[in-house]
Amino acid sequence: MIEQKYKNIEIFFIMGADNFINITKWKEGEKLIKRYKYIVLEREDINLYKYITKDLINNILIIKNEGYRKCSSSRFRSMLKEENIYNREIIPDKVTDYIIENKLYKI
Repeated sequence: MIEQKYKNIEIFFIMGADNFINITKWKEGEKLIKRYKYIVLEREDINLYKYITKDLINNILIIKNEGYRKCSSSRFRSMLKEENIYNREIIPDKVTDYIIENKLYKI
């Protein structure tokens, strides 16, 4: 697993609420949700607290989605694939710079 590659490092998954509420449908999703910590970006149409049980609340940090309503990794990847560009209108400059520097999405 990932712990073998990154020993002695606290591992977090970062995702939007739309992905988080479906995590139990992933392969080994039940294990993942209990094993790791999550940083989840709110989506205005999803009540995250409806999906978080008491035993998981300490593993999840919910980030308010203020000012980045259009921000979406799916939209970012789609624009990159279709238009071959990094769109700074939907992703803040610092995040885009990090993506480029670390080659997270390739053109």
